[in-house]
Amino acid sequence: MASTHLNSASSVFGEGKLKVESVIVEPFQRPHPPKCLFVTYPKEEGEYPVLLFFHGTSTLHLLYKQLLLHISSHGFIVVAPQLHIIPFKKDIEEDKTESSEKDIEDATKLHPLSFIELPKKHGGQEEATKGTDKDIEDATKAELFTIVRQNSKADIEDAIKVTNWLPDGLKSVLPPGVKANLDELALGGHSRGGHTAFSIALGYGPPSSLKFSALIGVDPVAGTSESSQLEPKILTENESFKLGVPVMVIGSGLGQESIMPPMPACAPKGVNHRDFYKRCQPSCCHFVVEGFGHMDMLDDNAAAAIMGCLCKGGESREPMRRSVGGLVVAFLNAYLEGDKGDLLSIVHEHEHIAPAVLNPAELREKEK
Repeated sequence: MASTHLNSASSVFGEGKLKVESVIVEPFQRPHPPKCLFVTYPKEEGEYPVLLFFHGTSTLHLLYKQLLLHISSHGFIVVAPQLHIIPFKKDIEEDKTESSEKDIEDATKLHPLSFIELPKKHGGQEEATKGTDKDIEDATKAELFTIVRQNSKADIEDAIKVTNWLPDGLKSVLPPGVKANLDELALGGHSRGGHTAFSIALGYGPPSSLKFSALIGVDPVAGTSESSQLEPKILTENESFKLGVPVMVIGSGLGQESIMPPMPACAPKGVNHRDFYKRCQPSCCHFVVEGFGHMDMLDDNAAAAIMGCLCKGGESREPMRRSVGGLVVAFLNAYLEGDKGDLLSIVHEHEHIAPAVLNPAELREKEK
C-alpha cells in the first residue's frame, strides 16, 4: 500500500494523463476580458477546478506556459492574467503611460530589471488564439501593459476584475464539453503575484463575486526589505493571516541570494516565503526547493532566460518546474478534491519521490 501511495505521489511531478491546450484572450477579443489572459485547460470533456494564477514582477504570463500546462494535465483549468510589466522606453519618452518619474524610479528600485526596448504592433483579431511560442513575441509587442508601481493596488483591482469576469466570460473561452467548476476556485501567484494573491485573500481591494477555496504562494515576495514593503503591507505580526482557507507556500533555496552584489536578491530575507508562511494559520504547508532560484519555474526559452538572468538560479529549470507543478497539483487535489494522499506522501517521503530536494517539507493541519 505504501508503494502505491509513493507511485501516485511521484506521478504528480510528471505530466498528467490528460491532453491539454492553451489559449490567449486579449481585451479586444471576444469575450473581452479585463486583462490579457493566458488560459490552459484539459481537452477531455468534463468539469474541472480552476486556479487563478498571477505572474511575478515585470514577467509575462506566457513564460509560465510549461508549468501551467503541467498543472492542467492533472485536471485543472488555469487562468493567468497579465497584470503589469515594466513599460517600454519608447512609451516613457512619448509619455504614452500615466506613469510619473517617481513611478519609474520606484519600479526600478523594486526589481533589478530596467526598461525593455521592443517594437510594438497594433491591431488584432476577434477570436481567441491558440497559444504558441510565437505568442510570446507577439505579447511583448502588444500595447497591453502598465507601469509597475511600488504598490499592488492596481494589480489587486485588476485581478478582482478578472475574477468577477470568470462566471460569464470563461465559458466562452473553453471548448464545448469543458466546464469550469468555480465553486472550486484557488488563488495563486509567483513573486509579487504571490503578494497580490495573499492581499486579495486578506480582503484588500473591491469585493469579489466568487469565493476562493485555497491559496498558493510560489516564492512570494512582499518588497525589497522589511522596511520597504509593497503596499498593502501585509507582513505584520506572526500568524497574522486569518485567511479561512488552506494555504501552501513554496520557496526557492537560492531566492534570497544576490546574483551579483550589490544587486538586491530577488526574494530578500524578511519579505520572502518564510515570512509569508510563519504568518499563516493551519491548515498550511511549506516547501523549499533547495538549489534552485526565484525564476527557475519559468519556461525553457530565450525570453524566460533573459528574465532568469536577473536572479541566482540552479543549473537546470526542469527539476524546479516539475517540483512546483507537482506540489501545486498535490495541494489542489488535497483541498479542492479531498484527496490528501499525494500531499501527505510528499511531506513524509519527499526524498524518494520529488525531482529536487525539499527542505523543509512541512504541513500544519487544523486541530480537530
